[in-house]
Amino acid sequence: MTAAALAVACGFGEIIRFPNRPAKIAAHGNVEALSMEALMGVLLQGGCACDAVRFEITEVFDAGYCHCNRCRKQTGAPVFVFVHVPRAAFSLLSGEVVAELWERLGRGMICESCRGCVYFDMGDRDLLSVGIGRLDEPARVRPTFHQCVSSKLPWLEINDGLPRFSENTITHPKERRSPIVAKPEPTG
Repeated sequence: MTAAALAVACGFGEIIRFPNRPAKIAAHGNVEALSMEALMGVLLQGGCACDAVRFEITEVFDAGYCHCNRCRKQTGAPVFVFVHVPRAAFSLLSGEVVAELWERLGRGMICESCRGCVYFDMGDRDLLSVGIGRLDEPARVRPTFHQCVSSKLPWLEINDGLPRFSENTITHPKERRSPIVAKPEPTG
């Protein structure tokens, strides 16, 4: 079976090809392992609230929920849903961002026009954190864990069966399911 036939049989649809890069879906017996391998060929786009800043993502490292107080304060939401992206897999397509230092943790990269946080640069780590709500197709990424559960709001019930970590030290994503959804379920 060809990689393309396997991708379609497993519900991945067509293979996304990038200029000067080989197709990233290969013949594989395990659908979850295929999903992890497919991560390397993901193409996601998104932007800030006013769309002055646009970006693209070509690889996803992980995705999760953060229940820490800092994320609640920054987002105004009871929990922050994010995707971690290797720095080399993130490209600004348009617009300008301004760096704002956020304590010792890194820098928030803010749109000059709407002042919305486009992504968070983790500094010495090779990862950027992007709010899933910034993506054009947020349903294509699913969280795979909860972190900082020791700080979650007491009225928030978690019953999704995902791994929970008391603080922000978590296992490697290869030890969990893939954050990429092949075909998002229709909403509405």
